[in-house]
Parts: sequence; structure tokens; C-alpha cells
Amino acid sequence: MKFNYIKNAARTFGMLLLMTAPMAFTACSSSDEAFFTADENDSPRILNTDIPEWVNGEPAVLKTITRTDSFNFKVIATPIHYTRVDWYLDGEKVFEGSTINQPVEAGTYILKIVATTTKGLSTSRTTKLVVNPAEGDPVLGESTTERFISPGKTATIHGQNLDKVSGIIIGGKEAQNVKVNGDAVSFTVPADLKDSTYRASLVGADGFKYGAGKFNVTSSALVANGDLRTDDGVVTLNGLNLDKIASVKVGNTQANITEHTATSITLNVGDLAAGEYDVTATTKDGSAASFYVDNKMTTKGRLTVLSEKIIWENAEGFGVNWNVFDQVNEQITAAAKVGMKIKVGYIINDPKGENYHQIRFMGDWDFVFPEYADDYKLNGAVGDKGVAEITLSDKDVDIIKNHGFRMSGYGYAITMISYK
Repeated sequence: MKFNYIKNAARTFGMLLLMTAPMAFTACSSSDEAFFTADENDSPRILNTDIPEWVNGEPAVLKTITRTDSFNFKVIATPIHYTRVDWYLDGEKVFEGSTINQPVEAGTYILKIVATTTKGLSTSRTTKLVVNPAEGDPVLGESTTERFISPGKTATIHGQNLDKVSGIIIGGKEAQNVKVNGDAVSFTVPADLKDSTYRASLVGADGFKYGAGKFNVTSSALVANGDLRTDDGVVTLNGLNLDKIASVKVGNTQANITEHTATSITLNVGDLAAGEYDVTATTKDGSAASFYVDNKMTTKGRLTVLSEKIIWENAEGFGVNWNVFDQVNEQITAAAKVGMKIKVGYIINDPKGENYHQIRFMGDWDFVFPEYADDYKLNGAVGDKGVAEITLSDKDVDIIKNHGFRMSGYGYAITMISYK
């Protein structure tokens, strides 16, 4: 009796399994089925998991390639039969289709991928594309002040491998009077360019175009070095169309203008106490001049009056350069004493993508300052600015007096050297 009950229960359970098996099989489908079952009335979706999320409010980099490589990427969008994919670089449509595979000039681009259905519904993803120049390509520097230009005026910008350059195109218009002199190229900016930001290309003798980044075109009075410093009461404003400026104020005090041209204004601000002051300028028509500060336009500049002695400064920064150290070495050597503080302003860079940012303070080779033998590590993202500060010991002073002052390392550009 008990045996028959168990046997019948097993038979019943087996029948249930057979009945549910088809249901189990039909519940699954291929991963592609969703693309085909969605219809034109559904909202579009971009299904890629390899498009990075934004970081700190900025689009992240999707790909970094070299100019000789094609930009190749595939987007998976649904509903697949009713969706068009458009690709935009800096707002300009460059391709239509799910898979892009084409060359791009060197530069950093905002890449927007838009998926639109036949019913007009759309979605998008925004990211960045970085295209590095190939070895030997002509390359323009990233100096902020040199990338501000004025319509119809002569502009000069420094770079590398410029002997290959025979022309420049800005915003689709050809610049005139292009002349290369060593590591600099000068040209006349197209007079009919409106105030805006334009991407540029360098043109080789064979007509080949090389990416040259972006230029900011303005016909207004602009102080390009809006973050100013002084340790002796003398301040120089550099920029464009500065001949339109009638007066300058530091704080609430009218500044004494000692020199005035279309590209620079020199002020004597007197014996101001150490601290930070607003700087404003009024043009001849009564409007406020613009200042470029912290990567944005504003109507106020910033002047920092320092208590320390600045012996070298360049807001755009330079790489580790022995020639510059030759210029500052004499002053550091003469002033060096125990307890003296040396400050080095820097911008973090990473030209080879090695994520390595360190300063070594030293005299000549093999004479490293003992307290900093492990190097001065710099933290932050590419483009971040900071100040490294050291205090000289008796051993450091001895090295400087006998072997000079140098810095080595990698992953930074120097903007300022001072001592106190």
C-alpha cells in the first residue's frame, strides 16, 4: 500500500515536470529578440555598457587614439529596425549609421551619439574622443593667451614641427600671411570671423590637414592673463584689443597706467599690502572689459600681491627645462639660507598617459636634497594647478651653494618659482 502511494506520487511529479518543461523553454529567448520585438512606437534606447558615465559633471573619454588610426565604434540601439544613429563631433554631424569607422584630425572632441526613431523619439549619450597627433606631426601649443585671437589682426602661436606648415584654416576660413619662424607660426586672422570658438587645422605643403585645436576669436577688449601676481608693485595685463580700455581699477583704487598698447597694459599699483584684489577695466565706450580667469570669462580679474620674491613666472607652464633653471639658479644660489622657503607653481600634465606626477628637488645630478629623496608626489587630475613648497635645511643649502638648484621628475609643467 505504502509502495503504491510512493509510486503514484512519483508518476504524478514526473507528469508535472513534463507539463512545465515547454513553459520553461518558451520563457527564454535569444539576447537579440528584444531588438526585433520592439516596434516604432517604443522609446529608443542605447544599450552599450562600454560608454563611460560622466565624471564630476564632465563627459568621460570614450576612446583615445592616434591620428593615423580610424575612430571605430559600434552602437547598439533599439528598436533596431526603426532607429537611426547620428554621430556628432563638437556639434557637427560627421556620420550616420550604427558603426562608425573613419579618420579624425588630432584634437579633443565632445562626441554626441543620438538615436532617433521613425516616430521622432530620440535619446543620446555624450562622451569625449581624444585623438593624439602622430609622431612628427606639426603641433600647436596649448597656451591660453596665444589661442585668443582677434579678427583681421596678426596672431602668433608656438608649437613643434612647424616647418611642415604652409597654411592655417580657422572655422573653415583660410588665414593669410602664414609665416613660420622656428617654433612659432604667425598669421593674419580672417577678418570676417565672428566672435566665437573655432576649431583649426594646419595645412601641409601637400594639402594634408593636421588638427590644431581651438581658437577663441574676440573683437572685444580681453585680458587673457586674468589671474595676476606681483611682488614689486608692477603688473602687466596681456590680451587683445586693449587699446579700447580707458581705465583700470585695483580694488576701489584707480591704477596708474605706465605703458599702454593694443596687446598689453603695464600698471604701477604702488605699495599694496600682501593679499588678493579684484581688478576691473572700463573701455572707452563705458563697457566692462573681460578677463579670462579659471578657464572662464568674467568682468573681474584677480591680483595677488605676494610677500615672497617671484624669480620666474609663466602662467602657461613649461616642461622641465634646464635653460630656465640657468636663469633662476643664480638668484636661488645667492639667496639660499637655512629656513628659506622655495615655492614652485605647477600644472599637472600627462603627455604619455603614464599617470606619474613627481618633482625631484636637487642640485646637479646625484645631489638630491636629502629630505626630498623620495620625490615630491603631486596629486590631482591633468590640468589641475598647485604649489609645491619646500623649506631648506643646512644640507640643502650646502648642495645649492656647491651644485646649484634644479628640479627633475615627470608629469608636470612649472608656472612659477619664488622664494621667501
